[in-house]
Amino acid sequence: MEVGNIIIELSKKGYQFKLDGNDVRYKYIGFDEPDPNEIIPLFKKIKNRKDQVRQFLRCYCPKCGGCVFWTNFYGESRCLACDPPDYELLERLYAGRWKH
Repeated sequence: MEVGNIIIELSKKGYQFKLDGNDVRYKYIGFDEPDPNEIIPLFKKIKNRKDQVRQFLRCYCPKCGGCVFWTNFYGESRCLACDPPDYELLERLYAGRWKH
């Protein structure tokens, strides 16, 4: 199973992943206790593949599972689905910079 599929599966089971610098952080935010017989094997599969996990998390939204991002005015990467840009504001900021 690919690293991305494992992270998506764990996310569906209530885990939230994020990058903290070079460290991979995760926490359980689900409602019921996770079944260790399902969870432990999945974590074992990604334990020694941290480079691939980091690479996947750089292009994965932990809230919605989306993978389309945009960069805001401050250079921060934002999920297009969860945090869409204010197109009217962008239009005012960049008015006249592009020729049609």
